[in-house]
Formats: sequence, C-alpha cells, structure tokens
Amino acid sequence: MEKAYELAKQIGEMIKDSDIFAAYTAAKIAKEADTELEAKIGEFNLVRLSLMNEAEQSDRDEAKLEQMNNQLRSLYDEIMGNRNMVVFTSIQQQISEIIGKVTNIITCTIDGVDPDSQGHSCNGSCSSCGGCH
Repeated sequence: MEKAYELAKQIGEMIKDSDIFAAYTAAKIAKEADTELEAKIGEFNLVRLSLMNEAEQSDRDEAKLEQMNNQLRSLYDEIMGNRNMVVFTSIQQQISEIIGKVTNIITCTIDGVDPDSQGHSCNGSCSSCGGCH
C-alpha cells in the first residue's frame, strides 16, 4: 500500500503544479485581498449565527427571523455576485471536477471496470451516481 500512497501523493503534486491550480491560488489570493468581499463574508457569517441562535429560542420572533433571513439572502447575493468570488468559485469547481475524475478512475479501476468505457462523466459525488458498473 505504500506505493499506492506515494502515487496518490504524486497525483496531488501534479495537480498542485498545474496551470489550473496556479489560477486557483491567484483567485484565492485576489478573493482574500478584496477587503469589501471579506467584510461581506464576515457579516454573512455573523448574521447566519444570529439567525441560528434566534431560531433555537423557544420564544423566537418570527418577524425577526424573516428579516434576518432576508438580510442573509441579500448578503449571499452580494457575495456571490462579486467578481473575485465568481472567478474563485468557478476555478474551485474546476479543481473539484479534476479531483472527482481522479477519484472516479480509482473507484472504477478497483471495481474492475475500465473508467474510459463508462460513457458518463463523474461529478465526484457517488451518492448521485449509478456507479462504475
């Protein structure tokens, strides 16, 4: 199994050395350097915690919950509409797809199936998949 672990590490290094990962790193840095975006994310997290706390109260205020929920949705839309977040999220999804494909190849191979003959693309989530058979 040590050889398998070493090969997995090599795959990780290959992904880390790829152009897409360099783009991911640049997008992450740009997202984190966007102080307005980071402030919105912080505000979103605080409102979310307040909403969760209010929802757990036995004497919760439904109007207050609705107001906080609307604020949360508004903040989410602002965050997800930010250019740096759009770029980061897109590249992050591409990285996830690469990892999903690698996982699919490993899983199908373990199951004795040629992953190239599956005729479907894997999104990395086995729960939504018919399987590698």
